[in-house]
Amino acid sequence: MSHSKEHSLINKYWFEIASNARRSKIGSIGGFKADFGVSPCHAEVIYRHIGSLPRRYILYGLYFIKNYPTDIGGARAFGLGSIHTWRQHSRTALFEMERLLPKVPTLFLSEPK
Repeated sequence: MSHSKEHSLINKYWFEIASNARRSKIGSIGGFKADFGVSPCHAEVIYRHIGSLPRRYILYGLYFIKNYPTDIGGARAFGLGSIHTWRQHSRTALFEMERLLPKVPTLFLSEPK
């Protein structure tokens, strides 16, 4: 499969997941980036590195990072009936994404005054 065809399939797949999760049509890379702050291909890379979470949880975490909604706003954006569900799944995704970040040695950071 060619590189561009693979990207096209990844984009289409993530558009479908995002549209179902948000309960609104997301059909462009620009629209996806506006909601989640990354392209569908970057979302796929994050998903493959984590691998243990459903893709929609990755979307919850990305949406939180991009938009920093209140719990009510985040739950409403995805049509979740429970704030607890939003909080639990978005924080799980954030925790898993944080583990992907490189560790910064504290030796070079100045102590807060």
